[in-house]
Amino acid sequence: MRRSCWRNLARGQQKPLILLLVASCGGSQGSDSIRASVSDSAGITRIDFERLPTGPGAVRIAPEPDLELGGLRRGDSVEFDARSIYLNAAQLADGQIVVGDHTQLKYFDAVGRLIRVVGRKGFGPGEFSNIRLVCPQLDSSVLVVDDDRRWSRWDSMGRLVATFDGPGLVTNDGCSTAGHLLVRSNISDRAGAGHEGHVRQYDLFAADGRKHRALGEAAGARYYGPIFFEPRFAVSERDWLIANPRRYEWYTQSFDTPPRQSRWTVHEALREVTDREWDSLAFGRAPDGSSPEMRRRVIASINAIGKPPHFPAYDRLRRDPEGRVWFSANKVPGRWYVVDSGGRRLSMLDIPLRQDARPHLVNFVEGRVVIRHLDEQGSPRLSFFRVLSR
Repeated sequence: MRRSCWRNLARGQQKPLILLLVASCGGSQGSDSIRASVSDSAGITRIDFERLPTGPGAVRIAPEPDLELGGLRRGDSVEFDARSIYLNAAQLADGQIVVGDHTQLKYFDAVGRLIRVVGRKGFGPGEFSNIRLVCPQLDSSVLVVDDDRRWSRWDSMGRLVATFDGPGLVTNDGCSTAGHLLVRSNISDRAGAGHEGHVRQYDLFAADGRKHRALGEAAGARYYGPIFFEPRFAVSERDWLIANPRRYEWYTQSFDTPPRQSRWTVHEALREVTDREWDSLAFGRAPDGSSPEMRRRVIASINAIGKPPHFPAYDRLRRDPEGRVWFSANKVPGRWYVVDSGGRRLSMLDIPLRQDARPHLVNFVEGRVVIRHLDEQGSPRLSFFRVLSR
């Protein structure tokens, strides 16, 4: 009953009044969305959540996708390359959907019909070694970042406009439709203060490779053998987002002068790494079939690094075009938390796919979340699910 209701809402088959929506779609069971307390001090807006939600909230994903691409099909062109570890999709301003499929760009119309395929394997103009990032622009062109750090620009008809060497590593979720790209500088790290480890320099570049402005320093990755803390970033035309998973916290800093800052914190949410969990992780790092002596050496080397006090706050963090912030639950596959409603409401949701399908949230397209996963035959597929919010 509840599943059917959400499916009909997603497909536009019902337009109930808000009271009927609450009654028929499970609203009577309540919502565990957490409201934030907000304060302002010294030019910083602080948004604090007292805890993580423990049940479904106001933001949900439709139970079934309304568009699917890839999977086991007739014809190689509409199937996706299983070697494409960054398989992703983005929508252009004219409605086309562009998929970065390993060494090719595949253009689809809004209902999933293949329009054209461009690119091939190689290291020359119009060629790719492994497409890492597909960044749509306002004029329906697309900027493509290759795994070897080359940048190329393609117009809306799939014609190559330019290719050049990128100035550094573009971060995941590090591009905006306004032509901004967040780049980690090629200069060496420097030691940070206290427990922050190393810090790196980040800069904002234009889509033509010119440096737009220096943004400043942020914490680099910190590794503890089997556990590592990887900072996350996102950029828009107005600001950039910095998230350090050593704390359940992230903040945005505007491009204004002077910059404005908003900082989100979730309290009582970090999970301790117990001695038993640490021993199990260290033991698992030893290769299969290794001798007792080799296993002792591996465990000793990991113990020498030192056990972190807690697990990373989140595995991944993304921001969608509506400004909602999504972050994945650590050690709970397929579970995400979403901050929406102007950054003041926190909800929990689960991706409606089997975990053995290896679902992975890769992007957002026109009110939908794009999930990469495997179909029943083990072929890669992209499924587009509507994001529902009450």
